Amino acid sequence: MGLLELHPEGYGFLRSAARNWKRHADDPYVSRESIESLRLQAGDMLEAHAQPSRKSPGATVTPQAGRPCPECGNAIGIHKDGCDFCTACGYVGQCG
Repeated sequence: MGLLELHPEGYGFLRSAARNWKRHADDPYVSRESIESLRLQAGDMLEAHAQPSRKSPGATVTPQAGRPCPECGNAIGIHKDGCDFCTACGYVGQCG
């Protein structure tokens, strides 16, 4: 889990509570495309699966597919701000 910090150019990194939210070379990288398509914002708490990337010293965040969304039927994509979040329609589900 990490706190999304955005760069002015649109990409970001997930900062870890274990490191007091400070920058670290192992912080997962979040692409501008992911931020836009998932409608993420600075300060979002994300729980996601990270995959190694050749482009970044950290990793690329890949949302985890979950159970079907009750609104649109697509898989709930991420856990955002402590709640299930559908990346397809924006539905906010179960929290905690």
